[in-house]
Amino acid sequence: MSSDPDFERRINNQLATIAENQAHFDEQMAKMLEAIASLIQVARMHDEQIKENAEAIKELREGLRDQRENLNALIRVVEGHITNHP
Repeated sequence: MSSDPDFERRINNQLATIAENQAHFDEQMAKMLEAIASLIQVARMHDEQIKENAEAIKELREGLRDQRENLNALIRVVEGHITNHP
């Protein structure tokens, strides 16, 4: 059985094209995975920032509550002082 040189050449060209396409696909896949990893890192940083902001807001609310209580106590003292003086 003899082989046809044109057939072999076509097969070799097709195999080369497939290998080239696979290499391109692998390169694109690597870039996509790198981009996904970067997005995950950004999402984690945002989650951490959200947690920090939530904690800061909680502390501010507690501080405001304490200030409101202190201001109300001061108002009561001043009102009592004014009420008891002619």
